[in-house]
Amino acid sequence: MGAETIAHYSFPRHMAVPMLAARRDGMAHYAEQAGIRFIDLPSPDPMEEGGMPASQLFISQDVGRQVAELGPNTVFFSTNCGQQIPLLQQVLAHGAMYVQPCCPSPFHAFPIALGLAEDQTEAAQGFTVSEILEATREAIVEVGMQGRLSNWALPGSMAYTTVGFMYAVEWLNGRVSQEVGIIDEAVLLRLFGDYAEETLGERMYPILSQLQIGDDTFSTLYVILMPYFVY
Repeated sequence: MGAETIAHYSFPRHMAVPMLAARRDGMAHYAEQAGIRFIDLPSPDPMEEGGMPASQLFISQDVGRQVAELGPNTVFFSTNCGQQIPLLQQVLAHGAMYVQPCCPSPFHAFPIALGLAEDQTEAAQGFTVSEILEATREAIVEVGMQGRLSNWALPGSMAYTTVGFMYAVEWLNGRVSQEVGIIDEAVLLRLFGDYAEETLGERMYPILSQLQIGDDTFSTLYVILMPYFVY
């Protein structure tokens, strides 16, 4: 997408969570491999003094300062859900870049920041996944930001829940191994493809990796990377 810098907003409470810290480290590692500068930016913790309003206000005020210093080809990322809307609004206002919310979904942040819905519930009830992707793309093209923002093509939480249920049905019917700790990844991928086809009309498959923390591998826990949709 032409990014030169990745700016990662977070705070100590989140960086004490192993999976969030691992994601941050992975982003920094692959940014270095791609020749992209990676910087950590501290932000107020919404659980501390001032709460979410103070945290959102900080984001609203800081993004412009960072764009002035780092340049518009900076991808902004935050680990906090409540910061996503002001973060995306400021990215749009300053012509920067945004590759996904912290919890990737076409329904997260984009519809509200672009004025397509008043809240996430309205967006989810008023649009299908295909419709919200297209409406978002049109709104981004209208403001001249095409090619500078992206997201997962499928909503993460909805996909995990649906595919997890579908896998449970396969397990109950004896069509996958019922041995504890054994996951049939081929079936899991097929079910993701089924869900994508039903939702978007085309088969898509995520990258699946068993969760690793230090020297420990968790055979029934996966980290998942979905295909991206560049608006």
